[in-house]
Formats: sequence, structure tokens, C-alpha cells
Amino acid sequence: MGESHDSFEAACEVVERLFRLGQDFEHLDPERDRDRRQALIAEATALFSEDVENVTRDGTLYGTGRFFSDWEVQTKDFQVRLEQLKFLDAGEGRVVVVYRMVRTAREGDDYMATWPAVVFRVRDGKIVFFEGYPDRNKAMRDLGLDPSMARER
Repeated sequence: MGESHDSFEAACEVVERLFRLGQDFEHLDPERDRDRRQALIAEATALFSEDVENVTRDGTLYGTGRFFSDWEVQTKDFQVRLEQLKFLDAGEGRVVVVYRMVRTAREGDDYMATWPAVVFRVRDGKIVFFEGYPDRNKAMRDLGLDPSMARER
């Protein structure tokens, strides 16, 4: 292993910036705000290393292409809000973010709320690893942490 990662505080700054950009993205219209959306994606992409490891249900992918293409597809038809963000120190250079994600159809009445988590590692100010969990409790258990740490207070 031997690879060092940024401190929790330094890593948290990078991850918080990513989520702030995501929140800026929330209310933008896919057509009317196309240029602003692309600028935010470019700014967010710069927070990742070129060969970032992205663990997905389809396996481990490298780079940000899939992450941002999925995000663009999702936000074309749905408005996505990230609420109740909580950044936790998972040790060993890991930052775990738990939050409430609310997805509302741009047209129609489709609505969904979930309570996921994402685990990040940051090195030299760049995100080098992330893994999303649809179930924050599973993320906490996989990290050897008490799931109650993720609960809203």
C-alpha cells in the first residue's frame, strides 16, 4: 500500500467543493443553462486525478467520464437536490459523505428520496478514489464505523 493520502481536513475541503458545485448545478435547466452546466462540470472535473478510481456496481472504472455522463443523463430529466450533507472522518485518509438525495422529475410527478453515502480518498489535492453506496448504513459498516454516526441529529 504505502501511498499517503491528504489529511481529513485537506481532503474534506476538496470533497466539500465538489458537493458545493453539485448544489450549484441543482437548479440549472439542461437547455437554458447549458453553458453554465458545462463550466461547473469542467470545474468539478479538475478536482479529480486523471486516473481516479471509481468503484461502481459495474466494476471499477478509471477516470471521470462515466461519473459525469451519468450525472448529465440523470439531471436532464430530474432535478436532484443534495441535502443534510455530513462529512465524516473514516480514518486511513478516507472521507465519507452522507446526505439525503431528493430526485424530482422535471416533468410529471416522479419523486424519490434516498440516504446514500460516498467514500473518497484525496491525494495532493485531487480525488483519487470514490465509491458510492445507495445505502449509507452499508457504507458505514464496510468502513468499520458505527452507522449511528451517519444519522441526522
